[in-house]
Amino acid sequence: MGSALDSDKTRYLVVNSQGILTAPPQSEVAAVDSMSRATAEAFARRMSRFREADAGQALLDAEASANNRDLRLTELLGITDLDNYQPETLWAPRRFTPKMEIPLGTLYRDGVPTGQPYVRNLGTGDSGGDGVHGAIQGQSGTGKSIALEDFVLSTCAWHPPDKVNFMIIDFKGEASFLGFHTLPHVVGMVNDIGDPEILDRLAATLLGEIDRRERLLAAEQKRVGIALPDAGKYLLFREMPQYRNVLKPFPILYVLIDEASIFYEKYKSEFTEVFTNIVKKGRSVGVWLVMASQELVFLQSQPKLWAEMNFKTSLVVNKASFSHAVLDDDAATDDLVKRRVKNYVKGGHIFYNFPGTDTVHLRAANNMLEYRKSGAAQTNTGSGATAAVGTFSLANEWDPQTSSAAAARSAESAGGDSKDGLIRTERSEISLLIKKLSVPVNVELHNMWTPPLRKTVTFHQIQAFGGLTPATELTDLRFPLGIVDHPKDAMQTLLSTDFANNAGSVVIGGTAKSGRTMALTTMIVASTFRHAPRMLSWLIIDQGGRLAVVKDLPNVAGYTGRGNIDMRDRTFAEIQRIFTLRARLFAQHSLTSTAEYLTWRESNPQPADPYGYLFVAIDGWMSLQTELKNDMDRQGWVTGLGALIEAGSSFGIHFAIATDNSGNDLPQVAQKAVSPIYLRGAENMTDTGPTAKQILRNYPISQPGLTLSPATLNNLDRHDVLKARIAVPISRDIPEPTVDEIRDLQAVDYNSEIAELCARISQEATPDQRIPVLRPLPAELPFAEIWTPWRRHQIAKPTLPGRPQRNIEIPLGLNSVDMTIAGLPWSADPLATCPHTLILGRAQSGRTATLRTVMAGILGSYAPHEAKIVILDERSGLSRERRFLEREHYLAGYGDREDAQRVLAAVLDEAQRRAGTATDLDETVEEQQTFFDGPALFVLVDNLDNYRHGQGSSPNAAKLLSEIIRMRQRVDVHVIATTTHQAYNNSYGSASESPLAALEQVRSHILSLSCGADRFKVRDIRPENFLVPGRAYLISDQVPAAADGRPPVIQVAHVNALSRQRAQ
Repeated sequence: MGSALDSDKTRYLVVNSQGILTAPPQSEVAAVDSMSRATAEAFARRMSRFREADAGQALLDAEASANNRDLRLTELLGITDLDNYQPETLWAPRRFTPKMEIPLGTLYRDGVPTGQPYVRNLGTGDSGGDGVHGAIQGQSGTGKSIALEDFVLSTCAWHPPDKVNFMIIDFKGEASFLGFHTLPHVVGMVNDIGDPEILDRLAATLLGEIDRRERLLAAEQKRVGIALPDAGKYLLFREMPQYRNVLKPFPILYVLIDEASIFYEKYKSEFTEVFTNIVKKGRSVGVWLVMASQELVFLQSQPKLWAEMNFKTSLVVNKASFSHAVLDDDAATDDLVKRRVKNYVKGGHIFYNFPGTDTVHLRAANNMLEYRKSGAAQTNTGSGATAAVGTFSLANEWDPQTSSAAAARSAESAGGDSKDGLIRTERSEISLLIKKLSVPVNVELHNMWTPPLRKTVTFHQIQAFGGLTPATELTDLRFPLGIVDHPKDAMQTLLSTDFANNAGSVVIGGTAKSGRTMALTTMIVASTFRHAPRMLSWLIIDQGGRLAVVKDLPNVAGYTGRGNIDMRDRTFAEIQRIFTLRARLFAQHSLTSTAEYLTWRESNPQPADPYGYLFVAIDGWMSLQTELKNDMDRQGWVTGLGALIEAGSSFGIHFAIATDNSGNDLPQVAQKAVSPIYLRGAENMTDTGPTAKQILRNYPISQPGLTLSPATLNNLDRHDVLKARIAVPISRDIPEPTVDEIRDLQAVDYNSEIAELCARISQEATPDQRIPVLRPLPAELPFAEIWTPWRRHQIAKPTLPGRPQRNIEIPLGLNSVDMTIAGLPWSADPLATCPHTLILGRAQSGRTATLRTVMAGILGSYAPHEAKIVILDERSGLSRERRFLEREHYLAGYGDREDAQRVLAAVLDEAQRRAGTATDLDETVEEQQTFFDGPALFVLVDNLDNYRHGQGSSPNAAKLLSEIIRMRQRVDVHVIATTTHQAYNNSYGSASESPLAALEQVRSHILSLSCGADRFKVRDIRPENFLVPGRAYLISDQVPAAADGRPPVIQVAHVNALSRQRAQ
């Protein structure tokens, strides 16, 4: 049989139907043994360990068979005892060498494994290397993932993390590189296939790293005083003993991108531009790129980028064209590899093309094989075998059952049924090696990748940055809002807005569902963590209704929803009141800042100002502005609010405004007083560059809260415009979304969780820790509620010299501006104010009830000898009050339709008597009203319409009343009359004959109640159609207007029945 094997001639063996074997031209040679299918399979298994011998050699001996096999990963790395392996044993001899020698796999020659590791220096040319950039292709099922894992592990096992680092980018989003993030060498893991702007972020990260390395090279060159033009020279110098402890570690950074074609398909030419720039710049600073994909034709089609690839690699491919594209030959073609490699098993065969050399055939180690110590039963993973060779004959009688059992045992020992090498286990070499390499290192490594802002940011992250730490200084007005992403610096920082150092207020611009309301919510809730209510509080105007969740926080002094006009006006009035009060106090006490004012206030309490810094949140500026502009009576508030925004920060009043577009939505006076926070869809921004606008325009609707760092809004380079994300004010951490979740991200409603956090904060606040809550004017106000505090205030006032009655004021009700008790306008100087008042209103508006309130004030403020009341009451609506006043000795006269003229004549006589001596009076005497005597005289006229000159049963009553009203001298005679708005508007005639004209001539005070359909202007003020009874505008030259230019609103207290109870 040996001669037949050695013969060069072709021989044919023929078996006939009787099983007789002939070898023509010879006659019968032998009878062929018969065997079952199972026996045949067993025979084939035994024969599989042998191959055709070289010339002169029939069989491989056992020693040769043991060497010619694929190496395990530990053998490839030279690790003999993985259980006791210490990384430093392999790191130490290679720490300072500039070479980047890496065992790439088992070397094959002519399709046969040599059993030898193939080591190549992939460093720079300075070190004799063949690097630095490379490209790897491998189709599905060829073992590309294992080959890449081996590349990373082999590099990390041989070289310490202070010499080489990895940034791994896997666009498949699969389980490749599982656990590699624990390796100290790996400074970045990227699986962000769902990020629509991943190229920009990755480019920014890599360019930022290149810039950082350039700065480090320059700094080290300056510090040490040697030329360090690039990473290659740096490593050569660091190899020298005298510089090893002088130069800082400068680890090479491998950027490994798996499935790069997915990247390319998405970005095309932009991909090429970005990475061509990176590889050119990165070469000199130690940033080396390795791209892997199922095929590299896409990369070859980009000549500039392809030319930068120093080594090119291919696993087995199914088309010769793919092999030629990478290797310039067909060595990696599947059909050719099958023919060349004996007992070919697909997977791990990899071909390297280095410049100036032939293609090198290697096989990557199967890193999933379970580790067995040297000397234990070993599994052969290649074509050779360690089993003993036995003699055999074609005539041997084999027992199929015995042979099958032996084959099964062989298969089991080889891992067939045990899955050894098919799945990763805890005992797989890759698992054990990762665990061994994941050790703490005494070198500062630069983190290359922080998670993008796809994850919902919460207070969990804000707290980690220290953003919720209580403020310790009065000038600390920083509000944490979220996280800023700095991809160029591979870091993230706290996004905050500082009202102490910005323009004074903030405008949050963004379209619907962009997260602008959430930004306000976060700002309000965060402030409760940093500031006590007495130091910082909020007034909230909520046009959208989503801020109601924070209204019960201890820092919230007032909340008004859309449509609550009373509370909204009350809120506006409160802002104006505090502004006016502080402006006066600042001027009086030479205070220059809010912090100084708050310090001064500690020793000078101001009960009228319970606030520290007062913040006003307006959610929905455009809808608010539209409502105000469409309300003719409140149009002035648009300008008024603009003025408060512009000047308020000087007195500790700051605004946070959410609007559809930008600060340009605000009144022009306020536009320069706000700092911007822009979200998706913000437009018309004059303070933002084109790059920022484009980024904001492209933010997805499913990701509310995405914004930009305000400091970078005008940067031109897209990598310098920093993206940010507003936090959701909840306590828990929200995990990074999974790959599947990334593909279908949806906005989530966290309102219930926000409400829970706000409820906990509110419950923990004691009553004395809460800011007093702003309330609207009450719909009903009993006179008793205002009388006692009013009387105390009156008693506490310093007594003015002269006539006692000049000290007395008459209460009316509550003032909407400051919720203080308002009275009939009064002045210490009688000549400075008109003594008369006109009450306008429709039927049932509270005109007559207001007269009763005035009576109650007179009764409580004066003794009967100090004041008298005259009533003109044609309708007899005050007949009950008349009887009470008469009984209590306050009534000086009562005029019905017939008696009005007589009563008024008597009043005029008394007024003239008092004024008769007032010629050439001393100013002091006139001011103190000591030139006459007699009680204060109040003439109450219910329905002035009944008194027209020349009409009715008292035709001269109107003329007499007009003369009383027009008297120049202040003789303590007061006319308080009621009429309708229509009558007021039709008050034609001479002031000498028309009481309404006379009252207008002397600029009487006016209380304008609800006017109904009679919406006639009152001194350029359009009255309200409908107000609750007793609510009125107080129009007076003596009373300052609110910030919207309109007079304050008064809720007049009501009196059920007159009494003489006086509070002391």
